[in-house]
Amino acid sequence: MPPSPGVDCGIFSIGGRYFAVTTDPFPVHLELGMERAIWLAVHITASDLCTTGLRPAWAAISLALPPDFHENTIGAIWERASEECAALGCSIVARKVLRAPRSSQPMSGSITMLGSGETYVTTRSARPGDVILMTKSAGLEAAIVLALSFREKVEKAFGSDVFRAIDSRFMEMSTVRDSEVCMSAGTGSEGVTSMHDATEGGVLGALFEISEASGNGIEVYGESINVYEEVGQVCSLFGIDPLRSISEGTLIITARPQAVDGLIDSMRRAGIHVSEIGRILEKSEGKWMVRSGRRERLVHPGRDPYWAAFDAARKSGVR
Repeated sequence: MPPSPGVDCGIFSIGGRYFAVTTDPFPVHLELGMERAIWLAVHITASDLCTTGLRPAWAAISLALPPDFHENTIGAIWERASEECAALGCSIVARKVLRAPRSSQPMSGSITMLGSGETYVTTRSARPGDVILMTKSAGLEAAIVLALSFREKVEKAFGSDVFRAIDSRFMEMSTVRDSEVCMSAGTGSEGVTSMHDATEGGVLGALFEISEASGNGIEVYGESINVYEEVGQVCSLFGIDPLRSISEGTLIITARPQAVDGLIDSMRRAGIHVSEIGRILEKSEGKWMVRSGRRERLVHPGRDPYWAAFDAARKSGVR
């Protein structure tokens, strides 16, 4: 299965076994601290791969770093990356460092992951009649990274309690566990039909991509999209819309109606907040968002506002 809009992983088969492959930038946000920075870099790609229902087994990582980047720091990156991959049951089978004069943080290389199994799902698998579920909160990654990168601004605006609440959600920026719960509920005609993590373009971008990839219509219940209170506060502070902002850790799920109650129960028992936010329609019915009793066309949200907000804060000297 070749890549296409809204499909983050390629699928191929060898000898009756399916393989999923995906690739991402390897972001090193050192302002988050080494342990957290590498955990996030690994889980961003692992989350993509796990949306197929397959687990990552092999990884290749390249780093493009400034010439003055210290060797000890590079060694620490490799050590942490190996530990995080091993925790996922994944081995680093290739790695490379490039000294690039124009490289800069946080985008510092790339990571490719590969997994295999006997069955899989993709965003192309969503079908009319499916119920759409969402885990956790919209705007999750945007709010967390902004708060941790510009702590003084957040604490000055809201006090330390909001910062601590955001900080405590750091480990939610992964959909690996969410995907595992989905797969335990079963897939296909009686269970989960597709999964998609809400990265670039946020929840609205992910929903639009599922509709496009599957060739179906969609109806989204805008007021049912969950936004954690502290996430909403931080997004408002930086002038971004949480529904349109990068949200690593938020999984969008489509499932057959008969599987929904059991899936919601499984998510809640796993300690994962889940909301029902829409349904998949026939293509001829179009793409819609329902808010305040009004039905309006669902369109792609366009450029993710997170990046401009982050750059503006950094350039202005905000801390």
